[in-house]
Order: sequence, then C-alpha cells, then structure tokens
Amino acid sequence: MTGTFLAFFIYHEYSSTKDELAQSGEVIAKLLATTLQTPVYIGDNEAVRSHLVAGARNKGVSCIKVYLPDGTEYVSEPLCRHNNNVVTADANIVIDQSLSPEAAIAGVDPGSTVVGKVVVHMDYEGRKRESLLVAVPILGAGLLLWMVATYLGYLLMRRLTSSLDQLVEGMAAIERGDSRQIEADFFEHEFAYLTGAINDMSEALHAREEENLSLQQELLNQMESRVVHAEETMHAKLTEANKLSSLGTMASYMAHEINNPVGTMILNLDLLKDAFEDSREILAEHYRTHGDFTLGGLDYHEYDETMPYLIDEMRNGAQRIKRIVEDLKRFAKNESADMKENVNINSVVMSAVRLTSRKVRSSTDNLELDLTDPIPAVRGNAQQLEQVLINLIINACQALPDMNRKIALSTSNDQQTRQVVVIVKDEGEGIAAALIPHLTDPFFTTKRDRGGTGVGLAITAKIIKEHGGAIKFESDVGKGMTVTISLPIASEMS
Repeated sequence: MTGTFLAFFIYHEYSSTKDELAQSGEVIAKLLATTLQTPVYIGDNEAVRSHLVAGARNKGVSCIKVYLPDGTEYVSEPLCRHNNNVVTADANIVIDQSLSPEAAIAGVDPGSTVVGKVVVHMDYEGRKRESLLVAVPILGAGLLLWMVATYLGYLLMRRLTSSLDQLVEGMAAIERGDSRQIEADFFEHEFAYLTGAINDMSEALHAREEENLSLQQELLNQMESRVVHAEETMHAKLTEANKLSSLGTMASYMAHEINNPVGTMILNLDLLKDAFEDSREILAEHYRTHGDFTLGGLDYHEYDETMPYLIDEMRNGAQRIKRIVEDLKRFAKNESADMKENVNINSVVMSAVRLTSRKVRSSTDNLELDLTDPIPAVRGNAQQLEQVLINLIINACQALPDMNRKIALSTSNDQQTRQVVVIVKDEGEGIAAALIPHLTDPFFTTKRDRGGTGVGLAITAKIIKEHGGAIKFESDVGKGMTVTISLPIASEMS
C-alpha cells in the first residue's frame, strides 16, 4: 500500500509540474512576444537578445528562441541548455504595420503582420528532479509519521481495550452482586485526550492553509505587477514609434517642399556665376576707360574679388541644406548613407568650427583646438561626421553659462586600439549622471524649455554607429560635459 501511494504521489507531482511549466512557458512567451514587437520589426538584434537573456532568468526556462515567419531561427538566448525532455510554449510576434514610417508616408494601413515567433523551452527534466528531491523527503517523513501513528494507535487501542475490559469486569461484578464502584474516569480521559489532539491538528492545518493563501496572493500580486510594467513599457515604445512615424511623414514633406526651391537656387547660382564670369572682362574694360565705379555698394576691385566667393558660399549653403534634408529622411526611414570616403577627421573638425564660428564667438572667448597631425584617415561620410561635430559644438555652446567658460576640441590616434579619437569638452552646467544613459534616446532632451527636440544626439549616435564607432558621455552637474568619439581607422574598416 505504501508503494502504491508513493507511485501515485510521484505521478501526480509530475503531472502537475508539467501543467505548471506549460502555463509558465505560455505566460513568458506571450510577454516576450509583446515586448519584442518593435526590436524584431526594426531588426535590433542586440535589444532582442537582451530581452531573451532577461526572459531566460525566469525559473524553469531552459532555452528561448525567436524564429522568422519562414521558420528560420532569428535569434536565440546565448545560454541555451539543450535538453530533449522539455515543455514547449510559443507565441506569435505581431506588429501593427500602420505604425511604420513607410505606411505613414504612403497613407495605407496594411494591418497586423506576424514578423516572428517566440519559442520557450521549459526544463521538465530539471523540475522532475526538483520534484523528486522534494517528494522523497516528504514521503519518507510521511512514512515515518505513519509508522509512529500506527504504533501510537496500537498503544491507544490497547488502552481503550483495557478500559473496556475493566468496564465489562465491573459490570459483571455488579451482576454477581459485588457493589464495588466502577472507576471509569480513565475512559473519559482517553477520549478527551484524543479530541484535544484532533483539535490541535485542525488548528495547525488551518494555520498552514492561511499561510498558503497568503503566499498565493503575494505571487498573484507580483505577476500582476509584472504584467502592468510590461504594458507600460510597450505603451511607451508604441508612443515612440508613433513619434518616429510622424517624423518620417514630416521629413518627406520637408524634402519635397525644400528640395524644389533649393534645386532652383543651385541651378540659378550656376547661371549667375557664368554670367559674372562673362561680365568680368566688360567691367574691367569699363574700369580702364572710366575709372573706378561701384556695384551694390562695393567699389570695382572689392566687387570683383568678393562676388565669386559669395556665389560659391551660397551654392555650398544650398547643397548643405539639401544634404541635411536627405539625412533627416534617412534617419526617419532607417537608411544608410554612402560610407566609401577616406575622411581626414582634422579637416572635418576645422570645417565644423568654421560653420559654427558665429555661435562659438557669441558663447565663449575661449575655444581651444588640439589636433594631432598627421592623423590616419577614417572610412565614412565626411558630411555626416561634420554634422556630428556641429551638433556637439552647438550643444557645448548652449551649456556655457558665461563667456569665460571654455570649449576644447582635440583629435588623437590611439595606436593600441587602432582608432581615431575625437573629444569635445565644455565647462558648462553639465547634467546628472543618472540622465546620461538616456541622452541618445529619441525625443529625450534636457533643454525642452529652450526649444530642444531630443533628436540631435539620437541622430549623432546613429551616425557614429553606422561608422563602426562608439560615443561616450561623461558629466556631472556643475562640472561640464566630455564627449568622446572613437572611430576605426580606414584600414580597419576594409
């Protein structure tokens, strides 16, 4: 009978364990499928892997994998423990395509699309071992308790039987005429003791039931808290996706509205330059014949020297407007720029300083340049790197509280890591260390009251990542900001 009970207990424990693992795996798979919508859709492998690693920390998880709609494995949790005896649960990763920039620009709603599937393997073998390790001591204790209870029952039955025998003998003595008193106090005492033991057991069982209910409620509250946190996180990501979608629509509209007049400006400036070149000989002959004269408030020599420079500057400015609009479109559509140039980072720094010279002069009297020369070239896009430096210089200017504070720019060649390093340092107000991890989040800004949008550093970080580099921020309140950019040299990029 003991063996039968042991087999039934183990079978019941294994069955309930399998059901619990299946339910836990289904909950984990659904939560991950909701959390991974945006990372899988935008192809952010690092974010997907990070969520899988976090999910694998749940008790009983053996392995988590993400598959594409065609069945091929996309990403798996790096510490998968391969085990054939597992309980498997899965959930489809469904994305609302109406949130994509392409859908927003085209004005269509393609509806929901399955972009992948999360498969969670729960370690049934491990749980079986755990259950067995728990079951054996319990059953051993139960068997020992049963043996003790049997022995005590035997003693009790002997006492009860002895009491009944004494009672029968007393009744028989009375029947024979013996008037001795029957002492039955012992009989009542035995049943009172048995009743007290039963009451004590009932109270202990009631206390254990209350404790179990309390633990179940605590577990339920924790699960509800996790679900609420996951919903809040997903809502924040959907809000960010909506903002990016709106940015894509705005970028396309801006490109259409700005590129047309800019193209006209470039075409007309080429015609204006040709006309000026054709008129130079005529103006020179007029000068030789009639002496000095003025055009647009400039005397002849100043006009002749300045006009070509002004036309070239206007044409370069128009080209720059066109490139900036194209960069904004690429950021919204997640496209990459041409990265085939060998770029001299010192030239990029000097160009950025020239383009921001007016802002720098109005912000500080102390601009310090320390450029290593010669310096190896980096492979990438000079205009995009120039955009990064311009954004960082302007941010440094905006952080300075007075003209006496300094901005320092430096370049160096780190031969140990074979990287070109650019450092932009200011003596401005700085920010709290807790905010640094959020600086490159889209739409995060500490200057919203001064017109900040939170897009500049997000674009900066994206450009540096496309160049195979890294960007690091160091700051504290009242101590300024140091931004370090590391870029692999050209030979390392090939």
